[in-house]
Amino acid sequence: MQSEDKLCVVVLFGGMSSEHEVSRVSAGTFVDHIDRTRYELMTIGITKEGRWLYTEASSAQMADGSWEELGSNMPCVLSPDRADHGMILFTPAGQVEKIHVDVVIPVLHGLWGEDGTVQGLLELAGIPYVGCGVLASAVCMDKAVANALFDANSIPHTKWLSATRWEIESDPEGVCDGVIAKLGWPVFVKPANAGSSVGISKVSNREELKKAIALALENDRKVVFEAFVDGQEVECAVIGSDPAVATRPGEILAGAECYFRVCLDFLVVRCALSYPACRRLQGEDWNFHTALNIELSNLGIKVAVGLHFANDLFYECCRNER
Repeated sequence: MQSEDKLCVVVLFGGMSSEHEVSRVSAGTFVDHIDRTRYELMTIGITKEGRWLYTEASSAQMADGSWEELGSNMPCVLSPDRADHGMILFTPAGQVEKIHVDVVIPVLHGLWGEDGTVQGLLELAGIPYVGCGVLASAVCMDKAVANALFDANSIPHTKWLSATRWEIESDPEGVCDGVIAKLGWPVFVKPANAGSSVGISKVSNREELKKAIALALENDRKVVFEAFVDGQEVECAVIGSDPAVATRPGEILAGAECYFRVCLDFLVVRCALSYPACRRLQGEDWNFHTALNIELSNLGIKVAVGLHFANDLFYECCRNER
């Protein structure tokens, strides 16, 4: 029986993307820290094959993947029918049980989770959810589209190029020539649609570039190339809309050649930027937020050292990290 005194919160985790394992660990944070006196927590795990299972797994079982083997798991769906406004469970006894859901927290990383697909389902269902809407999720998932919107809105960011699989296969040497001529060395090579640092390479010569392109194409049909920025890496959270509010920046201290979030060899600390610099960064963060129609974001930014701050802002990552 559902409690009439608590809001029913559903946490979605797992998913079919290459970041499945990262999502499992992230979801454990919610499971361990949500206030059970105020919220009734239910968890839905999505396997790599795309099965949706209601589970009562612990955070440890989520993290190590053993949650999928629990005998108490039940197949389920989030119904797009607004009359249901929730989850449908298929019990072992062959019964169908409807459960009202007040809010969904999609703790999903990458494709089929952060790209507007799940958000679209929840919009159809009329169920409130945490995070960005459909448009912002889709736009921010595609690094090429986001970079193009940065350009259109005059938001400072690193130099970049993109190429589709067809363009690369039609003229691989020409694509490499264009990257080298515009961006120089080193260069980051990324799948346009993949999360964290999956499929990303930092390269310093032509042969490495070719290998990096092949790796990126294993993860997406479009590749993004971005010039390296030698500077402090800073993040600044923005929440809300009309108006949006930016937090004080935090600096990301990562290990050598560690790309943020995948190797997890990093530490976020209070940023040592001056007060005027922080205020300028927060303002640029808000502009970014508005340009991409984001309602909740956590932006990764690189601030070049030793330059005047007016020229110091380089937006490197454009997804709606939360």
